[in-house]
Amino acid sequence: MPVNDSSLKICVGYHKPYFLCKSDFMCPIQGGRAVANVENKDGKCDIAAQQWLIDNTIGDDTGDNISNLNRNFCEMTIQYWVWKNYEKIGNPDYVGFMQYRRHFILNPIFDKIKRSAFNLCYQVVSVRAPDNNYFNVIGLNKKNILKILKDYDVILTKKTDFSLIGIKSMREDWEKVISGTHIEDLDKFTAYLKQVNPEFGEYFEKKSYEPQQHLYLCFITSKKIFKEYAEFVFPILLDFNKILDVSQYSVNGKRTMGYLAERLWSVYFDFMEQKKSYKLKEVNMTLILDSGLREKNKFYLYLKYYEYWFESKLLWGKWKNIYREKRKNIRAKLKDAGPMFINNKKFKARDYAQSSTKN
Repeated sequence: MPVNDSSLKICVGYHKPYFLCKSDFMCPIQGGRAVANVENKDGKCDIAAQQWLIDNTIGDDTGDNISNLNRNFCEMTIQYWVWKNYEKIGNPDYVGFMQYRRHFILNPIFDKIKRSAFNLCYQVVSVRAPDNNYFNVIGLNKKNILKILKDYDVILTKKTDFSLIGIKSMREDWEKVISGTHIEDLDKFTAYLKQVNPEFGEYFEKKSYEPQQHLYLCFITSKKIFKEYAEFVFPILLDFNKILDVSQYSVNGKRTMGYLAERLWSVYFDFMEQKKSYKLKEVNMTLILDSGLREKNKFYLYLKYYEYWFESKLLWGKWKNIYREKRKNIRAKLKDAGPMFINNKKFKARDYAQSSTKN
């Protein structure tokens, strides 16, 4: 079958309400639905948030799944579910993964814009209040994706360059930047890899001392390559999880398996580039800085804002604080209802003229 006629599904991971990525080729999936009541890195989901996720996403807790491990494995519970329940996303020829606030940029204009050292290091472009133009602006559509996959085996994130922010290696990033993790766990994981797959383990260790690394567990590839990847990484991760004890770690420290999975994923595709001559297409990602859950009626929001302002001036004690908090929430919604900003600048269509393709 020609690539242009192929089916495609990009699975977008969620653990809370956010800007919704849903279309004929984008499928939102809730990671950790089996443990939705358990605290995650952003706290606990309230009833309204859980209902939003149920209404707008597929759960990773059906069929063969590891949804209950999500607070340790992060997005990997989604990738496992897709691997084991592939028919439930339509058995596509090509499959991909993105995060709820990080999306592939396929508009080449973005390669030329100026960015901060931080955004250059992490290979992202910041976006505030994405609107209906968002996916068209970044060029994320089925036509562009399949066009790339004619010539490449895998689309994935551009490598970070930690040296731009004074970090010498992935190992130093683990030790100094990621809160709650322990360098001993990375060492144990490396030793484990060298035991079960000496060639790959040695390569993994070598990469640990370099400042370049793919991040975010986001990629698009063929069904065949995805299943080969899953068959390689999940036995390693699930076996090592039996060894690793994170019961006394912080909430973020308990995500150590997810961070190890991210390192494993990054090194795996670099390894396969050398071992099987995979052709990798590396692209930038967006980083959405707010939810983009937009309210269309700004007039109504302003009315509510001043109503709460008036109430907070009249009332005292507990009620005064309640209306102050309501006013704060409305102010946040007004910010989301404002114009889209890209790279800290108000969006102007003419600046991104090459992204004229439509979803």
